[in-house]
Amino acid sequence: MTMHPGPPPHDARRLHVRIGLATGLPFALLWGIWFALTGPVAATTAGPAVVAVAAVIAGTFFGTSMSLVLGRMQIRADRRLVGTDIRGRAGLASTTIPVGTPAAEVLRQGHTAAAALPRASLGTVDPEAGTISLKVGMSWRSWGERIVIGVAPRFDSATDVTITSRSAVPWTLVDHGVNARNVERLAVWARDL
Repeated sequence: MTMHPGPPPHDARRLHVRIGLATGLPFALLWGIWFALTGPVAATTAGPAVVAVAAVIAGTFFGTSMSLVLGRMQIRADRRLVGTDIRGRAGLASTTIPVGTPAAEVLRQGHTAAAALPRASLGTVDPEAGTISLKVGMSWRSWGERIVIGVAPRFDSATDVTITSRSAVPWTLVDHGVNARNVERLAVWARDL
């Protein structure tokens, strides 16, 4: 088994910083408010400064811990994308594949696309826009996903199928590779048409 190096270092740093800030700042604010209301130091003259310093330390510690744990999980999930044609980041994955099926037939098979994914349901099929929309419900790994399959005819008998899976919650920091797996499964579905 070959281990892939994962995302480039600058992407990993950006992911760790984003997770650290997104978890550490709210924690520092909430912890500071709680400490100011319940702590005995808050009533002294140096109280606000002590509370602020303690909140920054607590937020930094919590944000760093969450960044290390959640960031590592996401980097492991992103390793699966190396060597594939799937582009993605936490909360979003997409790919475009050519298939030897007419665009109208791909759109008619929208119900089978929903069957290719566990817990997926068919949203809409829009022949005018050339899209199929799917919804995937909540699981312990995600709040759900919204998937759009775009169809663009190349010739009469060939079509480019663009599959995009995004988390239902737009500010998702870590998706555990759920969106990439959705795209992989639907790419297999499209190739088998």
